[in-house]
Amino acid sequence: MFGASVDTSYSSSSDLSGESDLVLLDRPNPPANRAWCSDENEPVLTVNLANYIKPTAVSYQHFKWNRTVPHGSPRIFDVFACIDFDCEKTEPLITNCEYKSSGQIQEQIYPIPYNSTTKSIGKVQFHFLKNHGNLNKTCVSLVRVYGESTDLPKMREYKRVDSTYCSRVKNEYHNYPFLYDKFTFKTCGMLFSKGCCSVCPECCDECDIRDFSELYILGFIVLLAVLCVFGSVMLVIICDFIKHGRTTNRFKQNGRQTRR
Repeated sequence: MFGASVDTSYSSSSDLSGESDLVLLDRPNPPANRAWCSDENEPVLTVNLANYIKPTAVSYQHFKWNRTVPHGSPRIFDVFACIDFDCEKTEPLITNCEYKSSGQIQEQIYPIPYNSTTKSIGKVQFHFLKNHGNLNKTCVSLVRVYGESTDLPKMREYKRVDSTYCSRVKNEYHNYPFLYDKFTFKTCGMLFSKGCCSVCPECCDECDIRDFSELYILGFIVLLAVLCVFGSVMLVIICDFIKHGRTTNRFKQNGRQTRR
């Protein structure tokens, strides 16, 4: 919501096609089915920060877990500052960060050692070296970068809670899941801008960057149009058939009367 984004050009391929920014969406409980997952060995996640900062800490938060961290979640990772736009030149900010299963702390923070010569940076790279369970796929739920800046980023100007829209969305989410999933416009930007996260936090937890409900609505309209055209054609054919049948019967009756 502040303007940070995933630079997919310099990141590993992910299951979140077009939805990579979800790994940056600050939510209390990141959903398990919205994680940034990659099959690559030691995947890299490159993040464009919302503003140039002097980094003070990074953190990682996996989706809610109890007792044991799920297999596939990051265990060891490094974080680098990109010196140039293409991240060909990097400097380590912090290395060997370990996401521990002890303590059941969801967000674990890693302070960056203070360095008075550290310059302000606008892009960082997370290098995930190992995951829990040593699986081939690594799944990342939520990363954060903390820092200091003289020019703090401003969140987009949002209106007050749109109670009518948010109440409707909440009702459809709980009572009409098919309608909510297919025909309700509910991008993360829309839900946040309408203030719906306080009315329906579960809606915000499961929102998407992009929404395909408009395509479903358009497809439904096209289907109705096709059915209307098809129905009209069939009606014309039936009417013509009935009319032709009546005309034929009339000719037959006239022929019989003439022979008489």
